[in-house]
Parts: sequence; structure tokens; C-alpha cells
Amino acid sequence: MLEHGNIDVDAEAMELSCHEVPIYGQQSLVAVFEATCPVPEGAEWYFVYEGSRQNHVTVAQRLNAKILQSVVPGHDTSEAVTVSACMFTEAKSVSILGCSRIKYIEDVASKLTQVLVESAGMVDCTSHLTLLEQFGLTREAAQSLDENMTAAIEHLELSPSWNLLGKWAGKEICYKETLLHVSVRLGLYKFSQFLLCQPGGVQAALVPNEEGMMPIDLALQNGMHCLVEFLKDIENSRVTPSVGISKTYGDSHKLQKRRSGPNTFILTVDNKIRHSLESDILLLRGYIHDANLENMVPYQGNAKMDELKLHHLCTEEGHSEVKEEQDLCSEPFTNESGQSMGSTEKETYVEYVSTLGDQAGLLLDEVDQALLDTGTKERSICQILMHILK
Repeated sequence: MLEHGNIDVDAEAMELSCHEVPIYGQQSLVAVFEATCPVPEGAEWYFVYEGSRQNHVTVAQRLNAKILQSVVPGHDTSEAVTVSACMFTEAKSVSILGCSRIKYIEDVASKLTQVLVESAGMVDCTSHLTLLEQFGLTREAAQSLDENMTAAIEHLELSPSWNLLGKWAGKEICYKETLLHVSVRLGLYKFSQFLLCQPGGVQAALVPNEEGMMPIDLALQNGMHCLVEFLKDIENSRVTPSVGISKTYGDSHKLQKRRSGPNTFILTVDNKIRHSLESDILLLRGYIHDANLENMVPYQGNAKMDELKLHHLCTEEGHSEVKEEQDLCSEPFTNESGQSMGSTEKETYVEYVSTLGDQAGLLLDEVDQALLDTGTKERSICQILMHILK
């Protein structure tokens, strides 16, 4: 449950650029106000999404005096949620500038992705045709969903036991169609890249189906030359999910860090625990500040931030072990053109994610200037994001 506490509520209606978004998010959102947004010195802007079971906090960019922009976070269920545009000042006060509603829906990409995930180990050489007929798609139409389907599967909380091969996981198999075969048949380049990084991905790439065709044969047949190149030597291939989202889990919150693009951080908080809007924003700011310091100097730790996270939810007894999930392969990164990132760059990123994983935690009542002042000048969120994106 989200409490607004001592927040200055001077909210006006704001017009949103969209009123329905896919459940996996990743869509640009623009909010337009009738009046000019105030600009106190050091002000920062956020969008807060309030759902029935989850709340999300994202950083907003101020495009001009009347327009804020952000990227919609993914959500846990199809429902309408309240979206609030908030301003945070150096005095640690939060003002709600405007409110509106937005509805999360399951689009074709999310539904098709869900069916594929649930079909692991149960597909055959005609499954792709069945799917196209079921969803009323041509192969070209399915191929156009590649990016959205990749975002959808990255958003899913896959079971730790989930495997691309389903019941065949860990067994010696041959002449068996796999999800990777189906994905390649549908012409899904980025989605196939993601599958290769999942449990059973490498084995699936080496398995011929009932027609004697391996995924590389199907990729060659479909003209997917970039996919062909690193499937030639799959165990040494350099592949990674297209978006590259790492997830860090706390007792009742989740932090998502996107490898690139705006709104790098998304904080998701469990609604079953009572907490305040200020505390959620402060927790997100703390993570961003820590990440900024880690990018500049070796991490020395921040005692106040550690205390803040460890006690964020005083109403919850005990603390569960923090779990970090990285949508990364053990190989260096590549883009869609097959260009790889250097090992040093990859190691820096993995080290960053690992550090975040050691810092999960919770409560923000006791935040003071020590949270943001460890010998460096306080930076605004926009400055931090610009530094990260360079």
C-alpha cells in the first residue's frame, strides 16, 4: 500500500501520449500539462505507477516547461493503474504535479511469447504453422513482433527450473524440434538470441529436428545471416539479449537496470507492505547515486545507504536473501550486426551488476544528506543518467 504522507498534492489533469500499453512496458510515455511545470533549483522528476499489487518508480526527463517523458515499466497483471508525475526537490520534499490513468494489456506479442514459453519441450516441425494460424499472422507479421516479443520474455519471471528443452533437459536427444527451431522458423532474430542465453539454449542449437535440420540450417534457409555466423561455432558464439536487463531482488522490491537507453533504472515495489511515496523515490535515488559512484571510483561502500536498504521495511520481520538475476550470457556481448563488445567493457558491466546484488534492502525514513554526500557534490538524476549513458 502506497502512503502519500506529507506530500504536497497540487495535482492537475495531465494528458498522456498513450492510454493502453503492453504488460511488458518498454514504450515511451509523454505527459503534457496545461500549466508550466515549476522548476526549483535541483528539482528532479519521476513517474510513479500505482497498481493493485505493484508500484513502479521511473525517472522522468523534462523536455520543456510543459512536457515530461519516460519509459513505461512492465507490470505484473493486466489492469488500469494510476500514473502520477512527481517533483522531488533538494529539501527532500515530493510534490504531485499531475495524475492520470493508463491500462496495461496483453498484446499479441505477450500472448505469443507466453504460449512459446509454455510449449518448451512440446513442439514439432509444424508448431510454427499452428502458431501463425492461431494468432492470425503471416510469417512477416510475426517477424515484425521480434523486438516486442524479446521485451515480453525478458519481462517474464521464468521459473529457475525452466529450460528450453522442457522435459528433455539434461538428456541426450536428437531429431527433436525445439523452441529455438520454432523461433528461427518465425524469423525472430533477437528472440532467438535471447533463447540461446537461457538454460538448454546451446544444446538446442546443436540438435537436429525430425527433418534433420538444425537451427543454423533454418537460419540459413531464412536468410538470417548474422544468426548463422555465430551459430557456426555456438559454444564460442558471442550472444546476449538485445536489451540486457539485470534484476536485483530485495525483500519486497525489485530493481531493474537496463544496459542502455534512457530511464536506466526502474524500481518495482510490492504493494502488500505499507510504504511511502517518498521512501520509494529515495530508494531509487540511492541506487542511482551508488551506481554513479561505482562508475567513477572503486566502490567503498556507503554506510548510510546500506543502513537505509537494510531497514527500508520495518514492518517486515527478517530479511530474505537478495537474489540477482542477469539476462546475460557467459560470452561477450554482440549487437544485431554481430559486432562484439570488448571483454573489459563486459567485465565492468558484470562487476557493476554484481555490486548492486550485494546491496539490496529496504526503509527510507532515516535518509539524510549522508545518503547523497560521500565526498562528492550532489548530482541531479538527469546528470547521473547522462554520465551513465556516455
